[in-house]
Amino acid sequence: MKSIILSHTRSSSMPSRPYYPLIPEFELHLQKIKPDNFPTPSSSSLSSVAEKMDNLEQIHDFIDNLLLLPHTHQIFTRERHEKWVEQILDGYLGLVDACAMAKDFISQSKDHVSNLLSVLRRKRGSEDLSE
Repeated sequence: MKSIILSHTRSSSMPSRPYYPLIPEFELHLQKIKPDNFPTPSSSSLSSVAEKMDNLEQIHDFIDNLLLLPHTHQIFTRERHEKWVEQILDGYLGLVDACAMAKDFISQSKDHVSNLLSVLRRKRGSEDLSE
């Protein structure tokens, strides 16, 4: 009589580690670049501009990571999810647009800070000459 060997194998459909922790981190960085979290041009500093740029870079990296997940590829390849995929891609495009607007705002803020520093240097220079 042949003996039956029972073995337990891991399902190939289950990831070895969960990917969902990416989502809260992504949402955290997204909150940091919302317009109400932007400093006004008069209160912006180079460090806050650099921080916003870092957050944009993190968001870009999270989108890349989400798009590279095997589960994401499976969903994108299934025809029955075509409408859902379209909505997701529209959402990503909206996010890319928001990131572009945030980048423009940060760039403008950086220009304003640079101009302000230039004016202050010129003013300080003219005061030194008048003394």
